[in-house]
Amino acid sequence: MNYFIRKFINENIKEENEDTYNLLLTFCIKKFDSEKRISEYIIDDLSRIFNEYFEKDISMPFDKIKQSIVDFKNSDETHLKLENRFGCEYIRYIQISNFKGFQSSIKGDLGTRINFHNKKNIFYGANGSGKTSFCEALEYKLTGSIKEAKRRGIREKEYFERKDKGVERIEIGLKDEQLILDKLTEFEISEFNKCFIEKNRINEFALLRGHKETAVKPTDVTARLLGFEVFDDFKSKFVQPTSFKSRVEKSKVYDSYYKLKDLKIKNESREEDYKSITLEIKNFHQNTLKEEALDLSIWCLNAAKEKLKRYELIEYKKDDVKKWLWHLLLNGKRLNRINSLISTQATKLDFKSLYTTIISIGDKINRNTCPACKTPIEFVTVNPFENAEKELNELKELNYIQLSKDKLIDKLLNDFWTKLNDFIYNYKTLKRINLGLQNEMFESIEKRIASSTTFADKLSVLLSLNEYADDELKKYLERYSIEFTKSKRIDNLNLKINDIIKDKQSQLDIYTDNRTRFRHSKEIQKNLFEDIYAFKKSSKILNKKILQEKAFAKFIDELIVNYNSLISNIDSYLLKEQSELITQIKGRILGYYKEINKGDSENEIIQEIEFNQQNDKTYSIDLKRNDGWKKASVILSEGHVRSLGLSIILSIAESANLPFIVFDDVVNAIDSEHRANIIDMMFANKFLKKTQLIVTTHDRLFWERFCNTYSSRVNKRELSSISFCFKYQNQGIIYVPYQISFEEKIKEALSYSDIRQALVYLRIWFETICFNYCKTTEKTITGHFSQDNSEKPTHLVVSLTKVYNEIITPSFSSSISLKVVQEKLNWKFLNQEHHSFDENIFNVTHSTTSSEIEDIFEAVKNFEQEVYESIE
Repeated sequence: MNYFIRKFINENIKEENEDTYNLLLTFCIKKFDSEKRISEYIIDDLSRIFNEYFEKDISMPFDKIKQSIVDFKNSDETHLKLENRFGCEYIRYIQISNFKGFQSSIKGDLGTRINFHNKKNIFYGANGSGKTSFCEALEYKLTGSIKEAKRRGIREKEYFERKDKGVERIEIGLKDEQLILDKLTEFEISEFNKCFIEKNRINEFALLRGHKETAVKPTDVTARLLGFEVFDDFKSKFVQPTSFKSRVEKSKVYDSYYKLKDLKIKNESREEDYKSITLEIKNFHQNTLKEEALDLSIWCLNAAKEKLKRYELIEYKKDDVKKWLWHLLLNGKRLNRINSLISTQATKLDFKSLYTTIISIGDKINRNTCPACKTPIEFVTVNPFENAEKELNELKELNYIQLSKDKLIDKLLNDFWTKLNDFIYNYKTLKRINLGLQNEMFESIEKRIASSTTFADKLSVLLSLNEYADDELKKYLERYSIEFTKSKRIDNLNLKINDIIKDKQSQLDIYTDNRTRFRHSKEIQKNLFEDIYAFKKSSKILNKKILQEKAFAKFIDELIVNYNSLISNIDSYLLKEQSELITQIKGRILGYYKEINKGDSENEIIQEIEFNQQNDKTYSIDLKRNDGWKKASVILSEGHVRSLGLSIILSIAESANLPFIVFDDVVNAIDSEHRANIIDMMFANKFLKKTQLIVTTHDRLFWERFCNTYSSRVNKRELSSISFCFKYQNQGIIYVPYQISFEEKIKEALSYSDIRQALVYLRIWFETICFNYCKTTEKTITGHFSQDNSEKPTHLVVSLTKVYNEIITPSFSSSISLKVVQEKLNWKFLNQEHHSFDENIFNVTHSTTSSEIEDIFEAVKNFEQEVYESIE
């Protein structure tokens, strides 16, 4: 975890805070280094929090959170005590292998080792030569991360790993040998982060509005430059409060509340049903005796009705009986005729011949021969087929007669015999009513019916009925009619009994239905009771769960409030830290800016600088010039904005009293003159003068000027230990120490008699000495407007000749060396156009000998020493 984030959490996490606020901070502690947003972990973890805490105890005893606070506070004591105890002095060396362009292809090779000077180091190389790889190796070893990898959204291992060559190895030797790089504190890492000034960081600030290619938002620009980009990264791990609220509120649980609500509605209905059915069961018990009385009454009435049935008569009319007897006689005669006809037909049939013929005829008949004797059909006496057809026709007619007989017998038995039995039954009933109606004729018939078992017996009885006298039957029927009329009263009584039974049965049916309902109601009552009991049991559980859910909903509401507070506190803390830092470094920023922009016109000079807080919780940088206060983004050119960004970073470095600073190609889009000022500042500024500088550049002029300034101001004999060139070859990045001083270049040119090249270097060398003197001593000179310069931003151009004549000559009037230079260097030929610092341009032709060049060389060298002594 970053030191500043840890410091923020340490200041905010307290036992007296609401649990939800401390919960958010514990997520910050545990999930700070995760790739996913912290807010996503919080949202995803809510279900676990509910189950772990609220399902068990609604009092929310976040014991784990409280223990996390104690653990964090205890661990933080060590980290926070190390504040302002950055013990590093400077870097002695770095050894790199298998990191980006740095290879180690030979077994036992530990990689490229680069020794550093304790004050100034410069590395020159074209694009792709390995400058940034070198700086990022330093950054990765000292901070554990690479900003550029993060800026590009690439995992660090993927960014630098050389899978084909093995594991990377970076070793750094520090002056402070007690500082163990593998066990750095967060404070030390945060301080090491300040030591690196990358061109992309300056590029982002130069835009002042962020840039889509670097994924930097406008709100991030100043924070990144001030070294607080970790807070922007930290804030990016949280969604906006409105989004957090909408998503977290979905986690609220109301299941038990709605479930209990539904159960209550159902239970209210159950209780009503239970009351109703209990009352119904109570009423049933009261009606049980009534049901039993009705049942007995119906039984008695049915018994009486059964007794009355014995006296029920069927009405017989005299004409109907006569007609019935006449039909009986008719059918008897018909039966006799059928029997006679059957006997006659049967005698006509030759059954033996029919039987033989039928037997002999099979399924497959050959009609050409006799089926019995196989004699050809034309020779037989009687044709068997014709004889069979004749017999079959006779048999068919007999069959029809037999069927008629069967139907007649069936009618006699089922119709006449049944009616006779009914008649005798009514006779017996009549005897029970009145014994005086006993009749010998019917007594005889009754006896014969009882003894008749066969059809012949029954037929004999039926046919004998016609033998009885009509007068006797007539008398009986008349008396029977009288008694039948009397028996109608029994029918009326039966009807009344039936009505009473029907009424009582209706009442009994109600009780019977009630009994069925009673059994069903008892079952329903039992089920309702069990459901009501289960509801009461469930409601206790659900009421507890509702309390848990309410507590969780309250927890969610508190979480939302404290989430807003946390985001607000992060912003406030960031602004407070930035404000404190800005207050501390504001004066230094203006000082560095003026050093870098020495020589600007009076209208461009910045008098004051202010950082003003905006509504979006960022800062705008306002500058005061002769024409008043203006926004930096409005009045500054890109080069000046870059100068301002560099000034801010250097002010932070000085405020932190950093032991070393790594400049990774930071002079992009800054013109030659201001680059010269930056070099001069590196050697003249009190802080930078004592600080170890590690500078990379692709600008050859910047490299040469830096080396020559070192040569003239520090020690020209040490150039080989501070100046290096990077180059990328098949074997990877290599570097070589390189003497870049004008003195060595001139000697090299003279070694192969390149007088023209030696003269060009002499001019550049001499002009550099003169300009350094003017800048260091802050000399002033008047200028004039000209038509040629009217299109240039400053409108004024300082003439080299005027610098020499009005500043250098009067200041060193007694210098013999200067006189030699004036006589032999012929500076009148030098002007801004020719002075391009390019070794391949030879605009002026001189007829100067090698010996004269050597004289000029010695004179310039001596004059440089005089100037240096004068400045000191």
